Amino acid sequence: MAKNKSGSLDTNILLRLIVGDVPEQTAVIETLLTEATVLQVADIAIFETVFVLQSYYQFSREDIYQSLTAIVRHPKINCNRRLFEQAFTLYRQYPKLSLVDCALPLYAELNNATPLYTFDKDLAKSLANTQALS
Repeated sequence: MAKNKSGSLDTNILLRLIVGDVPEQTAVIETLLTEATVLQVADIAIFETVFVLQSYYQFSREDIYQSLTAIVRHPKINCNRRLFEQAFTLYRQYPKLSLVDCALPLYAELNNATPLYTFDKDLAKSLANTQALS
């Protein structure tokens, strides 16, 4: 692989990096991370990774928090860091809420579009910047 590479990572790359269940692929990813300048990760890839870790691999919220926070904080990964740092904290703090539920009010706040209107009364009671509609 050429040095100073850039590009984007998909969900499967993130899963291999976290789970390490295909050692050959994990080694390729680790080499890419070493040689890359910057790698983009789309929000949807992070959401999908959480879904697969929960539903297929049965990861706990704490394990998901630890794994994805490490990825979000990796110096060569460029992602919506500000959103996910906060969303993962809420995700760990509120076990009844999904990561999407935790992220939506943060998207609203980051985009100066609060409150987040919802019919989910539990969400509105739990998180700031939300308002339940009757």
